[in-house]
Amino acid sequence: MAVFANRFFAFCLTMSARTPASSRATPAQRSCAVPQLAAPQAGDAALAQRLQQAGLQPTRQRLAIARVLLSQPTHMHADQVLQAARLHYPALSRATVYSTLPLLVQHGLLRALPLGLEHQVYDSRTDAHPHLLVEDTGEVMDLPPDCIRWDALPAIASGLEIAGVDLVVRVRQTGVSAAA
Repeated sequence: MAVFANRFFAFCLTMSARTPASSRATPAQRSCAVPQLAAPQAGDAALAQRLQQAGLQPTRQRLAIARVLLSQPTHMHADQVLQAARLHYPALSRATVYSTLPLLVQHGLLRALPLGLEHQVYDSRTDAHPHLLVEDTGEVMDLPPDCIRWDALPAIASGLEIAGVDLVVRVRQTGVSAAA
C-alpha cells in the first residue's frame, strides 16, 4: 500500500509540474467550485425548527427550498421554486426540488393545489382558503377568507368525513379593458 501511495504521489507531482501555472486553479478558484449556501438569514433557525417539527431533516437543500416557500405566503410551481432557491443554494438540482415538494406536502408544510394546470402549483398556506386562478397567465392568488361561507357545506353521510375543501375561482381575460 505504501508503494502505491508513493507512486501515486510521484505521479501527481509529475502531472502538476507538466501543467502550466497559468492553467492551475488558485485556492480561491477551487473554493468557488464547492457549492455554498448563501449567508444564514435571520429566519433560518425557525425554518430549520419547522422542518424538524414536521419530521424532516433540515438539509441545506431543504432549507433553501423552505426559504422560498415557507417564509411568506406564496403559490409556486417546481421550476419557479428551483429558480428562486438557487439564489440561496446554487448547486440545487431539479431532481431535489421535484422530490422535496411532495415530501413537504406529505408532512403538512405545503398544499398541492388541484388546478388542472400543466404543472403542479404549491401553496405555502395549508389552511382551507379559496383561490383565484387567472387562466391566461396561470397566476394564483388567495381570496379573502370571509368571501366564502365554509360553515354552509352540506351535511356529510355517516361514515364519511371531509378530507379537504378546494375552491378555485377561475377567471380569464375578456378582451375588454378595465379602464374602458
